[in-house]
Amino acid sequence: MTTKRRTWRALWRAVRTDGCTAAPDWTSAWTRCCNRHDRHYTTHRTPSGAPITRAEADRALLRCLRATASDPIARWIIATSYYALVRLAGAARWTTNH
Repeated sequence: MTTKRRTWRALWRAVRTDGCTAAPDWTSAWTRCCNRHDRHYTTHRTPSGAPITRAEADRALLRCLRATASDPIARWIIATSYYALVRLAGAARWTTNH
């Protein structure tokens, strides 16, 4: 791993997160999904440092929540609700100064 990549990964992990901000963290896996989403919103980057748009970040959250859901209701109804909420309310948190 290059020094630049190691530095980026350290910065990525240092970003402050709070899980699923305005919603319950149903499982530890969902908390990890939401923390990754927080990092996308803070850095506008993926863990590898590639640029990411808000829409891509929100879709990544939905994919992660669905992939880690334990039952169909969580997978389709609750995960989709979280996605809808971040699409509606997330614009205020997605800053353009990066």
